[in-house]
Amino acid sequence: MAAGALAGVLASFFLRLPIRGVWKNAVLGLSGFMGFFVTNLFSRLVPLDPVPGGLVAAALCATVRQVLRFRNVRSNRATDSGV
Repeated sequence: MAAGALAGVLASFFLRLPIRGVWKNAVLGLSGFMGFFVTNLFSRLVPLDPVPGGLVAAALCATVRQVLRFRNVRSNRATDSGV
């Protein structure tokens, strides 16, 4: 959960967004980590250590949420400024 929350806060900082929904990033991070971890445990094709890949998946899920949030904020600013 900490990896998702930290990745979301860092993504908000770099995209210059207000820091909101840290718990959503944490839950997304947890689900990304568990999804990769469980998938890799049951997969016999690619025997990898599931922890580093799970941490990357956790950070990626939270970062994708922030990028989508950035797109929505930016598109709303563009439509509001034209009025």
